[in-house]
Amino acid sequence: MKAWRLNFRMWMLLITGALIAATGIYFGQEFLHILPLFISLFVMLLQTQANRYAFLLGGLNSMLYSVVYIAMQLYANAVYSFLFSGCLQIITFFNWKKHAYGKSTVLRRLTNPQRWMVAGIFLVGWVGLNLALSGTDASLAKRLLDNASSVLGTITTFVSMLSFMEYPALQLISAIIGFPMYFILLMEDPAQTTFFIYHIYSTICVCLSLRTVRALYSYQQEERNHID
Repeated sequence: MKAWRLNFRMWMLLITGALIAATGIYFGQEFLHILPLFISLFVMLLQTQANRYAFLLGGLNSMLYSVVYIAMQLYANAVYSFLFSGCLQIITFFNWKKHAYGKSTVLRRLTNPQRWMVAGIFLVGWVGLNLALSGTDASLAKRLLDNASSVLGTITTFVSMLSFMEYPALQLISAIIGFPMYFILLMEDPAQTTFFIYHIYSTICVCLSLRTVRALYSYQQEERNHID
C-alpha cells in the first residue's frame, strides 16, 4: 500500500511537472518565472508526508520567489515573500525540529475557544483587507476571493508554525477558494493555465496531507495514552 501511494505521488509530480513545462513553453513564459513552481512540486510532495523539511525548502523557495518578483518589479510582493513567507516557514522548520517526531513533529490540536479565535481573526482580517483595498482596479469577485485566500494563508502559516494539526484543513479551504479565483484569472489571461495546473496538484497534495496529519496525530495520542 505504501509503495502504491509513493508511486502515485511520484507519477503525479512527474505529470504535473511535464504539464507545467509544456504550458510554460506554449505561452512563452520566462523560465525564471516558473522555476519556483517546479520546486513547489517537491515542497508539496514533502507536505503529503507531514515532513518538516517541506517548510525549510518552502521557505527557501519563497525567497527565490522574491527574486522573481523583483525581476517583475513587484517590490512589495518581493518583500512579503522574503521577509514574511520565507522567514516564517524557516522558523516553522526549526520549531518542528525542536519538537521532532521522526521527520515530522509532535502535533497539537486547537481547542474550541482557539478555533473561534481563528475564525474571528479571519473575519476581521478579511473585512479589513477588503475595506483597505476597495479602491483598487480588481473586480469585486476577484478582490473578495484574493483577500480571503491571503488572510487564510497568513493564518495557516502561524497555525502550522505552532504545530496545530488543523493546518492542512485550513490549506484545503484556501485551495477551494482558489478555484473560482483561477477561473476568473483564466478568463483574463489564459497563460495562468500554468499556475492553475500547479493549483490542482497542490490541492490533491493538501488532501493527502490532511489524511497523513490526522493519522499521525491519532497515533501520537495513542502513544501518550499508552504511556499514561
